[in-house]
Amino acid sequence: KQSKKGTDTDGGAPVILLITGGAWAIGYKCYTTLLCRALREAGFLCIAVDYRYWPQVGVNGMVEDNDIAVGWALKNISSYGGDPKRLIVLGHSSGGHVGSLMLARRAFGRPSDLPLPTGESTKDDWTCADIFGFIGLAGVYHLNDHFLGHLHSKGFDRAFVRTVFGGTQALRDLLSPLSMMAENPSISTAFPPTLLVHCTGDKIVPLEQSENFRDMIVANGGDAELCVHEGGGHNDPVIHAPFMSDDSIVRNVILAAWRWGDQASKRKAEASAKDDNGDGEDAARTETTTSASSSQSGSEVDWRTWERVAEEACKESLGALPTWPKMPRTIIETARSITPF
Repeated sequence: KQSKKGTDTDGGAPVILLITGGAWAIGYKCYTTLLCRALREAGFLCIAVDYRYWPQVGVNGMVEDNDIAVGWALKNISSYGGDPKRLIVLGHSSGGHVGSLMLARRAFGRPSDLPLPTGESTKDDWTCADIFGFIGLAGVYHLNDHFLGHLHSKGFDRAFVRTVFGGTQALRDLLSPLSMMAENPSISTAFPPTLLVHCTGDKIVPLEQSENFRDMIVANGGDAELCVHEGGGHNDPVIHAPFMSDDSIVRNVILAAWRWGDQASKRKAEASAKDDNGDGEDAARTETTTSASSSQSGSEVDWRTWERVAEEACKESLGALPTWPKMPRTIIETARSITPF
């Protein structure tokens, strides 16, 4: 059964395809259960991908599995009440790395590096233009020496890191969305609109991962926003925050999805005005307004402006978010202090 809240088109509910984390080795789709619960109440239809991890496959195999999942969703989600034109890819932690790498390769026109074991084609006919947006929660986007040293300091074995990511920086750059964008800036503009969320108390993935990825996309002309939550921890989006019914991160998701839809409507209106009026004054005025909105989308002023409008437009969805359970904050803080993440 699916909630109808937040469904504002005839095409069905907005869809979020979730790529779970798990340090590239120990993930499971049910890790996102509590997050999906909140998103469902806000009107989203959720798909949690159960994909292979190391040692079954390397990073390329993880990307391959999720690439196939996206292709399946675009073809079939309407049968489940979802809108294939509003498919959002969301990745948490290592899932953020896998999801962003998948989209960066699609933006570069390279869907996959490896064939399926069965030999069947994996190159479904989809592009980044088919993706409504990307959401990275405490994601990894650059496998540089500094980050790998940080992982080692947190208990990741160096042999594991070399096996999964490669023994040289050149190999790791092939698995780093940020490195791909630095070498090919056009990837950033073809990349879907992006929301990055990070907690300052994250012990395992430094905030700079999200900051640098946001900066790279925006510098190259793409659309990216970063929401920073003071305190918290690495697993807040999927464990700690839901246990307290703290829906601040889900709120970021709801408002970002509204903004992307608003921008898409403006682009559609601009195109329609051009078709109707040619080079007339109305078309020019529409184009100027939309271009100004797009050029300011990465600025703090524009973010605050549209957020106020979005909160009013999404009042029903925001009001539907769960208010239970209410785990005492002191217990959650204790859990945060114990966890290595």
